[in-house]
Amino acid sequence: MGYSIANDCCSNSLTNRQLNEVYCNEEGNLTSIGYECPNGCSNGACLAEPLPTTPVAKPKFWISGYSKTDSLYEGDVKFNWEVKNADFLDFRVTCQDGLAIKDAATGEDFACGEPGRRMATDGVIYLIFTNNSASSMNVETKMIPVVGDEPKTAYAITYNISVAPQSVLNNVGINLANISKIVSDLFKAIKKQIKYL
Repeated sequence: MGYSIANDCCSNSLTNRQLNEVYCNEEGNLTSIGYECPNGCSNGACLAEPLPTTPVAKPKFWISGYSKTDSLYEGDVKFNWEVKNADFLDFRVTCQDGLAIKDAATGEDFACGEPGRRMATDGVIYLIFTNNSASSMNVETKMIPVVGDEPKTAYAITYNISVAPQSVLNNVGINLANISKIVSDLFKAIKKQIKYL
């Protein structure tokens, strides 16, 4: 007695969603019927609905303790920070013509532009900004948390610093010196007058 063997199979369509199920009909003949598998078909069977995945919580980044003060060095700006959930901090200062920046603690030049200087996730730096141009300038400083090599710019903190021209500051110094000399000469003259009285 002859017989045939057939297996359920998936269609070869691009979507691969049809299952062809083989069975014997009432007359004993081999036949098949097609079903659409909503989640796709593989190895002669419909795929089960995938289990819901638990969303992975996105890491949070923030910078705290950001401040500006003249507490340690003459004319400095203090930046201090603490960064959470990051590998390091990218500290950037926008370059401008006539702007000079020094690390107040070391006296070394501080480079502006991008990429910024790589800093530890918590720290402090004192910078002195010198404006050698003829007009005031607004200097943008930015602190950006970085994970791996990816700057998380959405969590950056920006601070704008107004820096007066050095020529103006020098003129103020000269004027104060002139006033001091005038007051000194005036006291000397008064002393002479008192001596002769």
